[in-house]
Amino acid sequence: MWLAKCLIKATPTPGLSEFDFVLFEERGMQELAATRDLDGKILGMLGSGWSRFIQVDSSADKERVLIFARSSGRHMDLFILTCEPDEGVAVFMRADPKVVEDMLDHPNSPPIPGHAARP
Repeated sequence: MWLAKCLIKATPTPGLSEFDFVLFEERGMQELAATRDLDGKILGMLGSGWSRFIQVDSSADKERVLIFARSSGRHMDLFILTCEPDEGVAVFMRADPKVVEDMLDHPNSPPIPGHAARP
């Protein structure tokens, strides 16, 4: 994992000023995914200014995705947590809001340098 972090930090991504992640490969992640009020607990840890942006729950696959966002001056902070039965990923990123909007509008397109709108 440390190599992946080095590669991500060494490769500049337009509009992305911070990026960090943690991969959990442990049994019992489904208990975390099933935790009542998980979003409230995460909001308590993140502090003021954060709000839940997206939540996806799949009881059939025992998976859960939570995305939290906050405005941070000219940037947008995102905290993303995914939980599957045997693994989980937590991601923090600080990005230009225009880049985040473009990624949401065109999720399958690669980022274009200079934050140009994608077709």
